[in-house]
Amino acid sequence: FFTGSEGGRCVSFNLTVEELLFFIRKLLEEKVMDVETLKSVFLFLSRHARTTGSESLSYESLRKKYSGVGNNAKNKVEALLARLAARAAHHET
Repeated sequence: FFTGSEGGRCVSFNLTVEELLFFIRKLLEEKVMDVETLKSVFLFLSRHARTTGSESLSYESLRKKYSGVGNNAKNKVEALLARLAARAAHHET
C-alpha cells in the first residue's frame, strides 16, 4: 500500500514535527483516529512520512517529542484547525 518514493517517504506534511504530533494528539483525543497504541502511529510516521524541516523521522524522536509540545506549535495547530473549521462552514454540497 505505502511503497514510498525514492527516499521511502510517501507522505509529506507541511507541518513541523511538533505541529504534526500535536495535531495527531488532538485527533486521538477527539476520537477522529483510533489506535491501540501510539507505537503504531510513531512506527508509521518513521517509515513513511516527512515533515517541514525533517526528511526522515525516527521512532525514538517522535516518542520523546509527543508530550513536549511548545506554545508555538500549539498556536499554529490552533490556527490550522480554525482555517479547517471555516472551510467546513463555507463548504457547499
